[in-house]
Amino acid sequence: IGGYAIKTHGNRYQGSGNADIFACIKGRTVIIETKTSKGKASLVQVAELDHWREAGAIADICHNVIEVKALFGVCDIGLLQDLS
Repeated sequence: IGGYAIKTHGNRYQGSGNADIFACIKGRTVIIETKTSKGKASLVQVAELDHWREAGAIADICHNVIEVKALFGVCDIGLLQDLS
């Protein structure tokens, strides 16, 4: 696939607002904040995603696999085509 990702788990040693998934796919930095279907990002999380976007990363909040697939589509990264 040409990519690598890590899933972080928030704890007291991690800075506030850090996203859940940090990835580099085909040379593109992708940052994903995951939420449940009713979940909402905090102001700190939104600000952190904005900082990543300003630096040139693709960063967004995703509530399900469909949104992740759409995010990769926006990135023009043809991944996860087989997921339903």
